[in-house]
Amino acid sequence: MNKLLQKSSNKFNLLLKKRKTAYHLEDLGQDKPQSFNHKMAQITELSCLQSDYSFRYMYSGAGHDAMNFLFVQRV
Repeated sequence: MNKLLQKSSNKFNLLLKKRKTAYHLEDLGQDKPQSFNHKMAQITELSCLQSDYSFRYMYSGAGHDAMNFLFVQRV
């Protein structure tokens, strides 16, 4: 698997060089699990209700579903 990842990464880097662009890859899998911000959950729920969208609460014991959104900046 590591060999495949390295080969893919090399091809990807060649493509980036050809297109004169860049990217930043952040490994989120090693972060400690975090709880999703309660206020953000309320905002999301209210937005769904106001837009007449259906929604469902989903709980994750591992916290991996919410932890990557913890660092989203407030606007």
